[in-house]
Amino acid sequence: MQRFIYILPTNFDHNGISKKVDGQIAFLRRQFKVTLIANNFKTQSFFIQKLWAYIIFELSAIFYSFSADIIYIRYNTKSVCINFWLIFLSHFKPVYVEHNNIIETELLVRRRFFEQRFYLMTLYFMRWGQFTHVAVNNELKSYLEVKKLKQVVYAQNGYDFYDVNTRTLPPLLVDQVRDFREKFSYLAIFCGNGYTWHGVDDIIKLLSSKTDIGLLIVGPYTLQDSDQYLQFANLDTNSISYLIEQCDFSISSFRLDMINISEGSLLKSRQYLCHGCPVLVNYYDCASDFDALKPFIIDYRDHQDDWYDKITSLGDSKNELRRLACKYLNWDNYFNQFL
Repeated sequence: MQRFIYILPTNFDHNGISKKVDGQIAFLRRQFKVTLIANNFKTQSFFIQKLWAYIIFELSAIFYSFSADIIYIRYNTKSVCINFWLIFLSHFKPVYVEHNNIIETELLVRRRFFEQRFYLMTLYFMRWGQFTHVAVNNELKSYLEVKKLKQVVYAQNGYDFYDVNTRTLPPLLVDQVRDFREKFSYLAIFCGNGYTWHGVDDIIKLLSSKTDIGLLIVGPYTLQDSDQYLQFANLDTNSISYLIEQCDFSISSFRLDMINISEGSLLKSRQYLCHGCPVLVNYYDCASDFDALKPFIIDYRDHQDDWYDKITSLGDSKNELRRLACKYLNWDNYFNQFL
């Protein structure tokens, strides 16, 4: 069995990343002997502790790369040594680089100018490697090709579905959602992590005139009190999946245009769909590549006048949506595009 090293230059504090990596590795372990190398720092740690964790990560990744038959890395600007080491190593063994977004524009909006310049420099030197670059949407694929990277393939994100474990749900959460649900004809959900381009304010404004819709908001937002939404600052994946299954529809990131993105393969959208929840988007979601899923994804840009009628008419198809989404949006389909 071939030795496969998965390099993750970050930690598992983000539920989405943790869920994604677990799903990817579960697939890979069916075919390879997998070693995961992650930067296991704690967000609340002191700087010297984070620095030490980073050094251990870089040295471990380089050490295990010698014996690996195949190398897979989630691109991160901060993993300096391993990025440049793999440029050399890619001439001797397969190296796959996963790209998840157009980092250049995101860093510009966040005013992290030095990191942006360093990112562009890294992409420039990556031209000289023999990588396979994996872009999770076609817009990103085109961007990387404009940067003159070779062998860029498109493979949209998958999702590792599992049933909600109702035994571990906080009783207060269940009671709150049940009581809130009774006040409205429809229940929607939005999940974000605080970035402005997720568009929570725009979503609240959009729904303010639809008083028969109650909105569940999951994320670290400071919002004015309203009877129309119920907020949870932080929940685990199992609890979020439970909330999704209680809803009639979901809303994905709504202002990706702020970072010049019009196409996405967002993990949260896949979680919505795989738990049977139609999704309202404001960009092209790559799940629409599948004709069977397209009716369950309403693009607000194309339906500004009738989005309400469109999205609220889909609630009776939740079981069929769950079946179709799990069929098409899985990690088997992702890795089969290039491995």
